[in-house]
Order: sequence, then C-alpha cells, then structure tokens
Amino acid sequence: GDIALEGVPHQGGEAIACNALGFSYEKGLGVTTDPTRARALYDSGCQLGDGGACRNAGVLRRDGVGGAVDAREAALLFDKACEKGDAPGCYEAGVASAGGSGVDKSFKRAAAAFEKACTGKVEEACALLGAVLVEGGDGLEKNEARGISLLIDGCKRDDAQACGNLAV
Repeated sequence: GDIALEGVPHQGGEAIACNALGFSYEKGLGVTTDPTRARALYDSGCQLGDGGACRNAGVLRRDGVGGAVDAREAALLFDKACEKGDAPGCYEAGVASAGGSGVDKSFKRAAAAFEKACTGKVEEACALLGAVLVEGGDGLEKNEARGISLLIDGCKRDDAQACGNLAV
C-alpha cells in the first residue's frame, strides 16, 4: 500500500519520497521512530538515484543506527552520494578517505571529494580541503598557497577548525 507523507506518495518508485519518509522514520516526525525502516527507505531512495538518500544510508551505517556499524558500506554509500551530486555526501566521502574509515586512507581521494563538497557550498569541506592541501602526502601533491587561502577564508567565517589548522 501507499504511505503518504505530506502529499508525497511512496510506492517504491520515487527516490526523493523514500528519502523524506526515511528521515521521518529516523527522527520520529509524524510516525513512530523506526531506524531499521529508515535505513531500508534510505536504501530504496539510493537505489532509485537520490544522492541524499545514499548519504543518509551511509550515515546510519557509519553510526550503527538501525543495524550494525559497517564503515566499508558507509564509505561506498558516501561515494555514491557524491557521484550523484550530493555535496554533503562528498564531504562525508572526503572525511572517510582522509581518515581511512571503511576505505584505504587517501588524501588524494579526500581532496577530490572535499573539492566537490566545497564547490557545493559545504563550508566545512573547504577548510578540510585546505588542511589536506597544506599537509600533502598519501598521493596528494602539496599546494600550501591554495590550502592556506582556503583556511584563511574558513577562519574569516569563524570556522574554528580552519583557524586551528592555520595555527598549526
């Protein structure tokens, strides 16, 4: 049967509706909180092409909500979200790559993901991009000038992490 959420039907064919309904079940908005159902709905939305649903599914796996912790699957879902143009998903993919969570540590992959997230207006990603560019290594060529510029921009926006990275 159909489940209606604010006039958006979910019949298994509407990716955005799956994501919205998953969020409702995750947070208990208008329905009883059910993280397992939220995870399944996010998975459906992701399979149907919604990058936000892929990111949300990844977050639940990373955090062990609605099922077991699975860092590898979370990293794959963040990559998929990023491929689908979800800037916050690119941020999560970058964090996973930079920290080696579920994937081999790679500043080069992290920088590419942070670049997409930064372009997509995820400001925290700009500061992290700056940090990895200043650091270099793990297959990433240093670019201190650009890295410091990104960190200064972040610090001007009162991003404490960017300011902290400048001080190091």
